[in-house]
Amino acid sequence: ILYDANISFLASLLFLVHPINTEVVSYISGVGDPLSLLFILLCLIFYLKSLNSNTIVFQIAALLSFGLALFSKEVAIIVPVLIMLYHYAFKKTIKANKIILFAVVLISYILIRLAIFCPIDKPLISFGDLLARFPGFFVALTEYLRLLLLPLDLHIEYGNRLFNLGDPRPIAGVLLALILIIVAFLKKKNNPLFFFSVAWFFITLLPVSNIY
Repeated sequence: ILYDANISFLASLLFLVHPINTEVVSYISGVGDPLSLLFILLCLIFYLKSLNSNTIVFQIAALLSFGLALFSKEVAIIVPVLIMLYHYAFKKTIKANKIILFAVVLISYILIRLAIFCPIDKPLISFGDLLARFPGFFVALTEYLRLLLLPLDLHIEYGNRLFNLGDPRPIAGVLLALILIIVAFLKKKNNPLFFFSVAWFFITLLPVSNIY
Protein backbone atom coordinates (compact mmCIF):
# COMPACT_ATOMS: atom_id res chain seq x y z
CA ILE A 1 0.00 0.00 0.00
CA LEU A 2 2.78 2.39 0.95
CA TYR A 3 5.79 2.21 -1.35
CA ASP A 4 7.98 4.96 0.14
CA ALA A 5 10.87 2.96 1.59
CA ASN A 6 12.07 5.74 3.89
CA ILE A 7 8.65 6.33 5.49
CA SER A 8 8.09 2.59 5.83
CA PHE A 9 11.49 2.19 7.50
CA LEU A 10 10.90 5.06 9.94
CA ALA A 11 7.42 3.77 10.85
CA SER A 12 8.83 0.28 11.45
CA LEU A 13 11.68 1.69 13.52
CA LEU A 14 9.27 3.71 15.67
CA PHE A 15 7.12 0.61 16.24
CA LEU A 16 10.23 -1.40 17.13
CA VAL A 17 11.85 0.96 19.65
CA HIS A 18 8.94 2.89 21.17
CA PRO A 19 8.71 1.91 24.87
CA ILE A 20 4.89 1.78 24.77
CA ASN A 21 5.23 -1.74 23.31
CA THR A 22 7.19 -2.97 26.34
CA GLU A 23 4.26 -4.52 28.16
CA VAL A 24 3.40 -7.00 25.37
CA VAL A 25 6.93 -8.40 25.18
CA SER A 26 8.16 -8.19 28.78
CA TYR A 27 5.97 -10.91 30.26
CA ILE A 28 5.19 -14.37 28.93
CA SER A 29 1.39 -14.00 29.05
CA GLY A 30 1.61 -11.24 26.47
CA VAL A 31 3.22 -13.40 23.78
CA GLY A 32 -0.15 -13.86 22.09
CA ASP A 33 -0.28 -10.17 21.12
CA PRO A 34 2.87 -9.90 18.97
CA LEU A 35 2.34 -13.45 17.69
CA SER A 36 -1.19 -12.69 16.56
CA LEU A 37 -0.05 -9.42 14.99
CA LEU A 38 2.68 -11.26 13.10
CA PHE A 39 0.22 -13.72 11.57
CA ILE A 40 -2.37 -11.00 10.87
CA LEU A 41 0.17 -8.96 8.90
CA LEU A 42 1.42 -12.07 7.09
CA CYS A 43 -2.18 -12.97 6.24
CA LEU A 44 -2.83 -9.54 4.74
CA ILE A 45 0.47 -9.54 2.84
CA PHE A 46 -0.23 -12.96 1.32
CA TYR A 47 -3.82 -11.95 0.57
CA LEU A 48 -2.71 -8.83 -1.32
CA LYS A 49 -0.20 -10.91 -3.26
CA SER A 50 -2.91 -13.44 -4.11
CA LEU A 51 -5.04 -10.70 -5.68
CA ASN A 52 -2.42 -10.09 -8.34
CA SER A 53 -1.35 -13.68 -8.83
CA ASN A 54 -2.95 -16.74 -10.36
CA THR A 55 -1.02 -19.08 -8.09
CA ILE A 56 -2.85 -20.74 -5.23
CA VAL A 57 0.22 -20.67 -2.96
CA PHE A 58 -0.43 -17.12 -1.69
CA GLN A 59 -4.08 -17.90 -1.03
CA ILE A 60 -3.19 -20.99 1.01
CA ALA A 61 -0.51 -19.03 2.90
CA ALA A 62 -3.05 -16.29 3.69
CA LEU A 63 -5.62 -18.76 5.01
CA LEU A 64 -3.01 -20.63 7.04
CA SER A 65 -1.75 -17.35 8.54
CA PHE A 66 -5.34 -16.39 9.41
CA GLY A 67 -5.85 -19.69 11.24
CA LEU A 68 -2.58 -19.30 13.15
CA ALA A 69 -3.52 -15.73 14.06
CA LEU A 70 -6.87 -16.90 15.45
CA PHE A 71 -5.23 -19.58 17.60
CA SER A 72 -2.62 -17.06 18.79
CA LYS A 73 -5.24 -14.57 20.01
CA GLU A 74 -8.90 -14.20 19.16
CA VAL A 75 -8.63 -10.53 18.19
CA ALA A 76 -7.64 -11.92 14.78
CA ILE A 77 -11.35 -12.39 14.16
CA ILE A 78 -11.25 -8.87 12.69
CA VAL A 79 -9.08 -9.94 9.72
CA PRO A 80 -12.03 -10.31 7.29
CA VAL A 81 -13.18 -6.82 8.31
CA LEU A 82 -9.70 -5.44 7.58
CA ILE A 83 -9.75 -7.14 4.18
CA MET A 84 -13.12 -5.56 3.37
CA LEU A 85 -11.74 -2.22 4.59
CA TYR A 86 -8.86 -2.51 2.12
CA HIS A 87 -11.24 -3.09 -0.78
CA TYR A 88 -13.49 -0.23 0.30
CA ALA A 89 -10.71 2.30 0.98
CA PHE A 90 -8.75 1.66 -2.21
CA LYS A 91 -11.74 0.76 -4.42
CA LYS A 92 -10.46 -2.71 -5.25
CA THR A 93 -12.75 -5.32 -6.74
CA ILE A 94 -13.78 -8.00 -4.27
CA LYS A 95 -13.31 -11.60 -5.39
CA ALA A 96 -16.09 -13.51 -3.65
CA ASN A 97 -14.35 -16.89 -3.82
CA LYS A 98 -11.40 -15.57 -1.78
CA ILE A 99 -13.63 -13.99 0.88
CA ILE A 100 -15.71 -17.18 1.19
CA LEU A 101 -12.57 -19.15 2.05
CA PHE A 102 -11.80 -16.76 4.91
CA ALA A 103 -15.37 -17.19 6.13
CA VAL A 104 -14.91 -20.98 6.09
CA VAL A 105 -11.75 -20.69 8.23
CA LEU A 106 -13.48 -18.31 10.64
CA ILE A 107 -16.60 -20.47 11.02
CA SER A 108 -14.42 -23.55 11.52
CA TYR A 109 -12.50 -21.79 14.27
CA ILE A 110 -15.71 -20.64 16.00
CA LEU A 111 -17.07 -24.20 15.97
CA ILE A 112 -13.82 -25.52 17.44
CA ARG A 113 -13.86 -22.72 20.01
CA LEU A 114 -17.40 -23.53 21.10
CA ALA A 115 -16.94 -27.30 21.08
CA ILE A 116 -13.54 -27.59 22.77
CA PHE A 117 -12.18 -24.43 24.34
CA CYS A 118 -15.23 -22.60 25.67
CA PRO A 119 -16.73 -23.70 29.04
CA ILE A 120 -20.45 -24.36 28.65
CA ASP A 121 -21.38 -22.13 31.61
CA LYS A 122 -19.33 -19.14 30.43
CA PRO A 123 -20.61 -16.86 27.63
CA LEU A 124 -18.21 -15.80 24.88
CA ILE A 125 -19.38 -12.18 25.05
CA SER A 126 -20.91 -10.19 27.87
CA PHE A 127 -22.57 -6.80 27.39
CA GLY A 128 -23.31 -6.26 31.09
CA ASP A 129 -22.65 -2.74 32.44
CA LEU A 130 -22.06 -1.49 28.89
CA LEU A 131 -22.90 2.12 29.75
CA ALA A 132 -20.55 2.00 32.73
CA ARG A 133 -17.60 0.78 30.63
CA PHE A 134 -18.25 2.78 27.48
CA PRO A 135 -16.61 6.07 28.64
CA GLY A 136 -13.40 4.14 29.34
CA PHE A 137 -13.02 3.50 25.61
CA PHE A 138 -12.67 7.23 24.94
CA VAL A 139 -10.40 7.75 27.95
CA ALA A 140 -8.12 5.13 26.40
CA LEU A 141 -7.84 7.21 23.21
CA THR A 142 -6.46 10.23 25.06
CA GLU A 143 -4.27 8.00 27.23
CA TYR A 144 -2.79 6.27 24.17
CA LEU A 145 -2.01 9.65 22.64
CA ARG A 146 -0.31 10.78 25.86
CA LEU A 147 1.76 7.59 26.05
CA LEU A 148 2.82 7.94 22.41
CA LEU A 149 4.05 11.49 22.96
CA LEU A 150 5.19 11.11 26.58
CA PRO A 151 5.78 7.42 27.43
CA LEU A 152 6.05 7.76 31.21
CA ASP A 153 4.52 5.65 33.99
CA LEU A 154 4.36 2.54 31.83
CA HIS A 155 3.14 -0.66 33.46
CA ILE A 156 1.32 -3.86 32.52
CA GLU A 157 -2.12 -3.29 34.02
CA TYR A 158 -3.91 0.06 34.09
CA GLY A 159 -6.80 -1.17 36.23
CA ASN A 160 -10.52 -1.42 35.51
CA ARG A 161 -11.53 2.10 36.42
CA LEU A 162 -14.97 3.33 35.42
CA PHE A 163 -15.47 6.89 34.23
CA ASN A 164 -18.39 9.27 34.18
CA LEU A 165 -19.33 10.75 30.82
CA GLY A 166 -19.03 14.17 32.44
CA ASP A 167 -15.33 13.59 33.11
CA PRO A 168 -13.09 15.76 30.89
CA ARG A 169 -11.09 12.72 29.76
CA PRO A 170 -13.89 10.83 27.98
CA ILE A 171 -15.15 14.13 26.54
CA ALA A 172 -11.67 14.78 25.11
CA GLY A 173 -11.63 11.22 23.76
CA VAL A 174 -15.01 11.68 22.05
CA LEU A 175 -13.79 14.90 20.41
CA LEU A 176 -10.56 13.22 19.30
CA ALA A 177 -12.47 10.28 17.80
CA LEU A 178 -14.93 12.55 16.00
CA ILE A 179 -12.14 14.70 14.56
CA LEU A 180 -10.23 11.66 13.29
CA ILE A 181 -13.31 10.04 11.76
CA ILE A 182 -14.58 13.24 10.10
CA VAL A 183 -11.16 14.13 8.66
CA ALA A 184 -10.68 10.55 7.47
CA PHE A 185 -13.94 10.58 5.51
CA LEU A 186 -13.22 14.05 4.10
CA LYS A 187 -9.82 12.82 2.88
CA LYS A 188 -11.02 9.44 1.68
CA LYS A 189 -11.13 10.39 -2.00
CA ASN A 190 -7.80 12.21 -2.22
CA ASN A 191 -5.92 10.33 0.49
CA PRO A 192 -7.35 6.80 0.88
CA LEU A 193 -4.28 5.72 2.86
CA PHE A 194 -5.14 8.17 5.66
CA PHE A 195 -8.73 6.90 5.72
CA PHE A 196 -7.48 3.30 5.76
CA SER A 197 -5.09 4.05 8.63
CA VAL A 198 -7.72 5.72 10.84
CA ALA A 199 -10.26 2.98 10.15
CA TRP A 200 -7.61 0.32 10.83
CA PHE A 201 -6.89 1.94 14.21
CA PHE A 202 -10.50 1.91 15.37
CA ILE A 203 -11.32 -1.54 13.97
CA THR A 204 -8.32 -3.19 15.63
CA LEU A 205 -9.02 -1.34 18.88
CA LEU A 206 -12.63 -2.52 19.22
CA PRO A 207 -11.94 -6.17 20.20
CA VAL A 208 -9.78 -5.04 23.16
CA SER A 209 -11.77 -1.93 24.10
CA ASN A 210 -13.52 -3.57 27.09
CA ILE A 211 -16.87 -2.35 25.72
CA TYR A 212 -18.18 -5.93 25.61
